[in-house]
Amino acid sequence: MLSACRPFAPLSHACLAGLALALVAGTAFARPIQVVAASRDHDATGPLSLIPGSSTIRYNNFGRMDRSEEGTLWNTIVTIVDPADASTARDQIHVLGNGLAITLAAREGVTEVAPGEFFDFSTNLPIARVNNSGNWAIAMGNASSGRVVRVVGGVPSVIARSQQNANPPFDQFVVTWGELRDASINNSNGVGFLSTNQSPFAAIGTESIFSSATSAPAISILTETPAGQAGGATNTIADVDPGTFMEAGSDWIFVGELSTIATEDKVLVRNGVVRIQEGSVLAGSSFSSPVSSISAATLEPDGTWLARGSNADGTSWVLVSGNVVARSGQAIFPGSSENWTSFIDVKADNAGNFVIVGNGNNPDSLINSVAVFNNERVILRESQGVDFSGDGTPDLFLGTFRDRCTFATDGYFYFAFSLKTSATAASNTAGNRASLMRVSIAPPCDGIDFNRDGLFPDDNDLIDFLNVLAGGPCSTPNCNDIDFNNDGLFPDDNDLVSFLQVLAGGDC
Repeated sequence: MLSACRPFAPLSHACLAGLALALVAGTAFARPIQVVAASRDHDATGPLSLIPGSSTIRYNNFGRMDRSEEGTLWNTIVTIVDPADASTARDQIHVLGNGLAITLAAREGVTEVAPGEFFDFSTNLPIARVNNSGNWAIAMGNASSGRVVRVVGGVPSVIARSQQNANPPFDQFVVTWGELRDASINNSNGVGFLSTNQSPFAAIGTESIFSSATSAPAISILTETPAGQAGGATNTIADVDPGTFMEAGSDWIFVGELSTIATEDKVLVRNGVVRIQEGSVLAGSSFSSPVSSISAATLEPDGTWLARGSNADGTSWVLVSGNVVARSGQAIFPGSSENWTSFIDVKADNAGNFVIVGNGNNPDSLINSVAVFNNERVILRESQGVDFSGDGTPDLFLGTFRDRCTFATDGYFYFAFSLKTSATAASNTAGNRASLMRVSIAPPCDGIDFNRDGLFPDDNDLIDFLNVLAGGPCSTPNCNDIDFNNDGLFPDDNDLVSFLQVLAGGDC
């Protein structure tokens, strides 16, 4: 596009045509989206959809994600399409990632956990947890086939099996295991998990959360009373919701129910203390309406805890370590004309940063889903283009945003969203499947007063930017550098596209 713009020469018609094309090419953002791995729906014959080590087996759909405590490793479970094997008992894999590099960790029905026993990633849709060494743990199966498996150095071992006797050190608490869920792993390779319907349970309840640090119950259902209940009550825990227990070092969290009336029983418990309770106003908030639901909770590996829910008056909210950072009806960032209407996901890194994924009230329904960094700026927007071919132009566009994200410490937000064939399409590609992508959260674009003469936006900023981009001089001695979008690449087309979009009043 810039080839017609020659250094130290007047702007030609071809150059101006290219600039006009850039201006109408679509919404530009602070950082382009990078494809980490693609669904076969989005890259049917290319390399991005091939699983590691295969020339024929392709990714089909990416699931929920997790990351290591130090934050550079990520992992997810993915459905696949194998032309030589269509069995649904072997159509999911677990992959480990570090940036753009992906390693195949296991395939269900193929990789053994013990002689004659295989991984099962389908039943109850388990999530694997990974530690700083790349070792991982998972609880899979159901009440009759459940297993907790730890993988160290690529070698799996079974920690617990449903309907079988407990091994040391767990045998001092449990004789026979029940259903096993929500495994975690610490950096010493200790494994924690949720056990339900175990026996005997007179002393430790029908369910217990076993700590990865001590291999002993951290809290037991029907026998223990969490602190911090509304009105100083001393109700015992009645149930832990499967899929909500998470552990990180000495921290743990779950969503469950107290042994009390139904309008006050739902709670989020962290480290044995109730932090959110149905029927009570969120502690430390400005709300007057009590909590009516807790829709999701996450404990990041560094101990940061996150939650989403709503109040009786219909207000929905997002918490980061107990603080309300977003609510429906609030601007998606200060000064924005768009307000939040609902929330999809929230993730945090190890440095106190967070990304909220949700929906706003933009009157254009094709662009009202956004991901916002630190309540400061939009880093992703629905209908944003994604370049799969590497030619600098969008091949597909962001469709439905999903709760399949993680925030790594490499400066990237990783996400698996659906895609669509055009920015104006109202529906996703056939199959509604997700590809795995990432976007940098690096600083946003420079100010639009490129020549820093105090007048903006004006024609001289555009003229000076184009002249400097083409290798010419600036009309003032104070022009900004040409890396307008601060991605470290200059001069390049993305600087021009971002400059024109911001000049026209759009997002960076």
